[in-house]
Amino acid sequence: MIKLIEVYEKSAEYNAQLQRNKRSFGLRDVFINPSYVVCIRENESLKATSERSPLLPELSQDLDYTQVMLMSPGQATRNINVIGDLESIAGACEVVK
Repeated sequence: MIKLIEVYEKSAEYNAQLQRNKRSFGLRDVFINPSYVVCIRENESLKATSERSPLLPELSQDLDYTQVMLMSPGQATRNINVIGDLESIAGACEVVK
């Protein structure tokens, strides 16, 4: 198992002044089984969002984000977004396997 930090989107709040929903994010620790990793890719959309405005006050705008696709036997795939660049996440998965 490897420990990663997941970036997840909380339920949106409506901003009456802007007349649109405001996105908000949270962080949580996740442990994943590297043998269930099907695919990893850079999350350019989350990176661009972060560069426009920090996702959370404590996060640097320079961070990289990676989307990890997981699939366990008999289950549908699930995507999670984690903090870290593509190479470091791939490396972490390879070290444990």
